[in-house]
Amino acid sequence: MVDESLIAYLEGQLKAMVPKLAEMNDLHDLFREAFAYTEKVHPFDEEEVEALIDAIDRCKILDPACGSGAFPMGILHKLVFILSKLDQHNERWKQKQIAKAEQIPDVSAREVAVSAIEKDFETNDLDYGRKLYLIENCIYGVDIQPIAIQISKLRFF
Repeated sequence: MVDESLIAYLEGQLKAMVPKLAEMNDLHDLFREAFAYTEKVHPFDEEEVEALIDAIDRCKILDPACGSGAFPMGILHKLVFILSKLDQHNERWKQKQIAKAEQIPDVSAREVAVSAIEKDFETNDLDYGRKLYLIENCIYGVDIQPIAIQISKLRFF
């Protein structure tokens, strides 16, 4: 379910952002190849990679009955894997996060946010920056049972 929902979203976003792909019928197969846990290089060019990273940065994922957090955690792992294939050294992903922080109107808050981003990316593992900003900005979950929310939060801890 994680792969299917991400493929549907990213395929639609990529077709909208890169007009030459609008008529492409085998785009679904290209995503399946890119989503596979293999060492193969992704099949996308630079323009497509930039569009995909933009789409991932803008995505909002909501699990309306998150329970123990299996779906949100699965989507996090898949997004981190895709980002690591598209942007191995986190250069583009880091620039996206800095660009968003630079839009903060308060100068002191902006400086604190940018320095925190710089520190997070420089002093931690590559996946740390990917995970941190995906969790903070893209993945949401709700549940009718408060204990389920706590369990889900603990999975992300």
